[in-house]
Order: sequence, then C-alpha cells, then structure tokens
Amino acid sequence: MAVLSVVKYGDPVLTGSVEQIHEVTDEIRQFVVDMIDTMRHGERSSWAPATPSSRKGASPVRG
Repeated sequence: MAVLSVVKYGDPVLTGSVEQIHEVTDEIRQFVVDMIDTMRHGERSSWAPATPSSRKGASPVRG
C-alpha cells in the first residue's frame, strides 16, 4: 500500500502540461491502486468527490 502526497489548489504542478495515455501499462495500473489507497487511507480519508455525481440521483455519464 502506498499513500501518495496530495497537492492542493494553487500548486504549480496542477497547471503543467499532460501526456495522452496510449496504453495502460503495469506502471499506470499501480498508480491507480496507489491513488485508491490514498483516498482510503490518506490524511483526509473521509473524502467526497466534488462533482455533480456526488449529488443524489445525478449521473456522471452524459448521453
């Protein structure tokens, strides 16, 4: 289990460039596992997503 450090609004890393993922590798799979561990066991483990899907009855999928 790996708990990652969480960056907050205003951190310069959040304004950096991104890369498109062309293939899901073992490294990416492990990163996803680490992110889930961080959400469950990190310093703020009682998180809730700040998205419309967090409202009762809302769906994150658009048709």
